[in-house]
Amino acid sequence: MLNDIELATLAYKLQTPMVISDILDGKETYDGDAKYALHEAISEMKPDSALLAICLSALKIANIYRNASSSMDVMSIEATRIINEYGAIWVKNANNQDLDGDEVFDTLIHTTEDLETMAELLDLNCSFLRAKDSQAASICDVLFTQAHSHAMIADAFINAADQMVVNGTVPNIQAQRSGYSDNVIQFPGASV
Repeated sequence: MLNDIELATLAYKLQTPMVISDILDGKETYDGDAKYALHEAISEMKPDSALLAICLSALKIANIYRNASSSMDVMSIEATRIINEYGAIWVKNANNQDLDGDEVFDTLIHTTEDLETMAELLDLNCSFLRAKDSQAASICDVLFTQAHSHAMIADAFINAADQMVVNGTVPNIQAQRSGYSDNVIQFPGASV
């Protein structure tokens, strides 16, 4: 489980959750340009970083509407689980700590499934939010679109890794160590 400092560091490094938090807190305006910028920022991330950014942002929305609907509570629980699971590895890598390659791969292999789960929960909660908070609903739509898109990207990476194994090549799973990266590992088949 991540402590408050690790969560703050994660949100700061990913930036998108902080921007969304500022929008929801009324510190930043949310217009067409901001919506486009959020789409662009998340789309440029690797799937695991995008998953963390989406979950941190979804958790902010869920905390605002805690106990307002059971689907919002489920989204909060699932986002928290994913943040703790992936975030621990992400923070270790950001701090240049040693990572177990098998543990990293065992976590990342579930990225597609976790992105799809978050996409479903975001879609469900967007419907709920449309009647309560149109701005939060619009942000939820952005997060849904990005979760769905990154699920397809993560699936392609995993399929490429599976194909390498079928062809007799074991993918080299190494955590990046060259300063800050927005990805825990270089996904198999992706270029640096």
